[in-house]
Amino acid sequence: MNYATREDWLTDAVAQLRPIFDVIGKPIPNRIRVTAGHPINFKRNRRLGDCHAAGDSADRSIEICVSPTIAKPVAVFTVLLSQLCRATAGALSYGTAYESIATEVGLVPTNVDTLDKWKTCTGNAMFTDLYGELIAGLGDYPHAALGVADSRTQSTRMLKAFCPECSYTVRLTSKWAAMGLPTCPLDGEVFTLESST
Repeated sequence: MNYATREDWLTDAVAQLRPIFDVIGKPIPNRIRVTAGHPINFKRNRRLGDCHAAGDSADRSIEICVSPTIAKPVAVFTVLLSQLCRATAGALSYGTAYESIATEVGLVPTNVDTLDKWKTCTGNAMFTDLYGELIAGLGDYPHAALGVADSRTQSTRMLKAFCPECSYTVRLTSKWAAMGLPTCPLDGEVFTLESST
């Protein structure tokens, strides 16, 4: 099927997944909105999806964001499925309720050696058998992946000066260093600037 927008594709995927969640006794809430958008703190943690509780939305809808950095239908579908697990009652955090639901719908964690192992997941060995036809029926995700430039951390503009006798250390701006280096409060020696190389 051809969709005009990402949201149409995502909304139809949610509609087709509702019966699966009903069968496991964890229905997807009726008031749910899905969109392509950067999850909270994306630049810091690179999460690909986010689910916001109904209380966060002015119209009390659960809001799911799927990162615009992905565009392959299977990847988008996997992130959506993971966030739909969080949308069910009692599973918003990545705790045992979420783990149980995610496992039932065919997801497995990718970070098994970390405390937050379920924050990223992928399909299990049966994932393609379970969802391959559904994903193929949705067709292409009407979106081109967005690249995100890494922001560079600004290096400090402070210079490091130290006492040549006792190694007492201070930091100062180049403006103050140009006016004259301070003296050590312990032994009265004039500080030396640490070389930047």
